[in-house]
Amino acid sequence: MAAIKDGCDRIFCGSLCTHWGATDEQRPYWPPRHSDFRDSTPLQMDKVYELYQPVVQEGRWTEGLLEMWWRKNKPVKTAVHVPCWDSFKWDPRKWRGSCFGRTPTECYWTGLRQMRWARAVYAANLGREYVMPFRGVGKHGYKSEIKALCWMYWLMGCIFSCGIGQLATCCGSCLITNFGAWYSCHARERLRRRYNLPPSCGLPPGIDDCLVHFFCFYCASHQETRELAVRGIDGPGMHILDVLPNSFPNAPGIEEAKAHRRKLVEGMLAQPPKMFRARGVKRTELTRQKTRLQVAVAGAAMKIVDEYGEPEPDDLSRALDDLEASTPRSSSVASNDSALGWTRYCPPADQARPRS
Repeated sequence: MAAIKDGCDRIFCGSLCTHWGATDEQRPYWPPRHSDFRDSTPLQMDKVYELYQPVVQEGRWTEGLLEMWWRKNKPVKTAVHVPCWDSFKWDPRKWRGSCFGRTPTECYWTGLRQMRWARAVYAANLGREYVMPFRGVGKHGYKSEIKALCWMYWLMGCIFSCGIGQLATCCGSCLITNFGAWYSCHARERLRRRYNLPPSCGLPPGIDDCLVHFFCFYCASHQETRELAVRGIDGPGMHILDVLPNSFPNAPGIEEAKAHRRKLVEGMLAQPPKMFRARGVKRTELTRQKTRLQVAVAGAAMKIVDEYGEPEPDDLSRALDDLEASTPRSSSVASNDSALGWTRYCPPADQARPRS
């Protein structure tokens, strides 16, 4: 059995199954066996990234396509969605929601495979075609944009399948084909190119990604979301507390975790990536920001004059640089418009390391 695993890992580079085991650092963060994940506070994304660094490697998948329920993936799994099976109880009297133990809201945000995909591509900033082309759709916040992307994709699949395939797979069944794969597969291709990840079927890029999304979109949406998370990519909607903050009433320390995550998301929304910026901030708001910046610079210059007299040009420039450096950023994580995601927790070069 071990020889078969080794062979598959060498051939497919973890695209189907990986051969690494859970590290000692991960085990303390596993929820107790047979427990409901909603009784434990989900890890923050920076902690997820830290836990998985010993096993993340450039050019290899960290989680295989067929490893959705494996225990070694529990820390990242609970950080991005509420697992369906772990919240299910055979006794209906113990259910916490009408949908086999989950609430309809939990099923919508984490059980619907199109929603899982929409959350990942929005948070990871995976392509301009996934930014909604019509104006005003995000006026109610990032959740409305993710919902719109999800339902546009779902309706598109219904049209191309004459309503048969998509309606039957509304809740995430992996047994029926996905007729919206030609649209979603570009996100998977970009993810693979960014980290030099291998194809799952050994076919050319684009074709391989389309086939994976066509026949196994349920597994692919899990794999891609978690792969982004363990590689330090983050954005609004990626973490479970972004979309379901009220699903953990019995978890210890949940209020502090929600406040911390809310602060991070507010920082991201204050400095969105370029393709979100033009439609997310109106021209009047840009004018206000420019005016506030000018007032701050003028106030800093007057303070320098009051304290030190008329400064030399070099002294003024240096003081303004110090002011900018001392001004707190709206996000605690470094942001780079040229990289995936609204924010990232480390340079991708740090991930090119051998497996332990």
